Amino acid sequence: MTEVLMQRGLVRHEGRLAIMAAVAVLVGVAFMTIGLRGDLAFVVELRAARLAAMVLVGVAVAVSTVVFQTVCANRIITPSIMGLDALYVFCQTALVFALSGFGFAGIDPRLHFLGNFTAMTSLALALFLPMLRRRFDLTLMLLTGVVLGVLFRSLTTLLARLLDPNDFAVLQGTVFASFNAVEPDLLLLAGLITVAGVAIAWRARHVLDVLALGIDTAVGLGLAWRGTAAGLLVVVAAIVSASTALVGPMAFLG
Repeated sequence: MTEVLMQRGLVRHEGRLAIMAAVAVLVGVAFMTIGLRGDLAFVVELRAARLAAMVLVGVAVAVSTVVFQTVCANRIITPSIMGLDALYVFCQTALVFALSGFGFAGIDPRLHFLGNFTAMTSLALALFLPMLRRRFDLTLMLLTGVVLGVLFRSLTTLLARLLDPNDFAVLQGTVFASFNAVEPDLLLLAGLITVAGVAIAWRARHVLDVLALGIDTAVGLGLAWRGTAAGLLVVVAAIVSASTALVGPMAFLG
């Protein structure tokens, strides 16, 4: 009887997923076809790049949030607690402050992407690598991320007050997520990072099921919790960094 109920629940769950997938496909088709005017080739190419960026960021947000909450055993916190989005905004503010608005606009997009990705990944590694030590407190790591986020936001506010109004206007256009001007090369690079991260998360789906049982239970079942959790959090950081460097900071969904 229990097995029958479980099978029925699985069928209902798969049916809901299929319906949501069909709705997503229909919305994508509508976005690509409704209101086409002018040079169709140019419009379709522009919309395709925007749609690809939206799908990429949506997948990155979903996978990173689920993996992060599973490892941390908390369904409220999101990857933004690590302070990566605050670091991204601080980096943009520091660049505008140092180079002015014209200098910032002249930065090569590829170099800009790689610089942001490297900075955010480095911060994540600094937070997660101590997990490999024998004595490590996950709560301490999360609180460290919160403190760093507050620090970066405070520094951002300080620099923003010192900016010229014209430079501040340039900054405002970079610290919010935007899908309007996505470089195809950067979209491909971010896509490769995201696909690799999603593939790793998919291969570790059974390990994540064990992690969801809690630290003590996972260790009791023979799982090397510290190494596994640190590796998965590095994957989360890579996905989050790639999506943030591509379109800007996103609101992660708990």
